[in-house]
Amino acid sequence: MQEYSGHYWVLNLPDQWNGHRGSESDSIFYQDGVGVVDITSIMNDVVAQDKDLRFYASEYLDKAAETTPIQLGDFSGFCLEYDEDGDFWWRAFVKSGHVLVFISYNCKNNEKRLELEAVQEILQSLSVKWDI
Repeated sequence: MQEYSGHYWVLNLPDQWNGHRGSESDSIFYQDGVGVVDITSIMNDVVAQDKDLRFYASEYLDKAAETTPIQLGDFSGFCLEYDEDGDFWWRAFVKSGHVLVFISYNCKNNEKRLELEAVQEILQSLSVKWDI
């Protein structure tokens, strides 16, 4: 198990999972996996609210049949999933205090259940990075 740190968050990655910091987001992936997780975070000036999550999720809300409440470590919010152009997408919009985190996982539609459970288990370790 290794700790991986984003801008405002940290999580635990199992062996053979890797993290990569990009210019706008962090990606985590399994070495021999089928998909990738992208994580973007922002610091809000005031304590984040559910309406903030809905604002950032607005372009995806019509694509999913429903949203589901979710708790990922220190963060709470909602997730949704949908298929688009042969790809499966799972997205979570979560908050803790002033921090908002936007998570997306995608893979080919026919491989959508191969890693999703493992991804969601990893995300249960998501916590606020206190040494910002």
